[in-house]
Amino acid sequence: MGRMAGNPWQDAKRKTEYLQAMYESISPEGFYDDILGHIEDEPDFQLCAMHAQAKKGRRMRRYDDVMDMLLDAGARRDAYVYPAAYYHSYALEALLQSTSCLYIDLDHVAAKQLRRLCDADFFGHRPTYLVNSGNGVHLVYVLQEPVQTYDWAKRLLKRIHRALVNYPRLKSRT
Repeated sequence: MGRMAGNPWQDAKRKTEYLQAMYESISPEGFYDDILGHIEDEPDFQLCAMHAQAKKGRRMRRYDDVMDMLLDAGARRDAYVYPAAYYHSYALEALLQSTSCLYIDLDHVAAKQLRRLCDADFFGHRPTYLVNSGNGVHLVYVLQEPVQTYDWAKRLLKRIHRALVNYPRLKSRT
């Protein structure tokens, strides 16, 4: 996606207003229950959240309960919750074991670009959830059941992400 011109706070507000007018809202608890609810009870699964601004060695937090994670992560602006299971409960791509959704983070998406994305109906693949991240958007495609993330699946996800990021109608027009 291209760089946004103008005031980023105003643009984020316009995106929020547009999304509220066009789509039904969901609570954070409902969102994470939909994404993590069916894998939370797996014996080897542990919820992971990254606190990006924490001191090295304290960035990755593991939780046994979704509500504990949401309360802790919700009080921070630097928390990233992983909707996946990792070998040894450590969030590294190489250790990704399974995912319960496709989570595509598109950075630098202005309100006008968001409208184009929605008008294009997400190129025939409408996400389960569309999240305004302020500077961009997150497209969340919830899967009916977790998918094992073998190397071929990781490559496929990267190709899907690259295709969305490089879609001509979404690139900034300069």
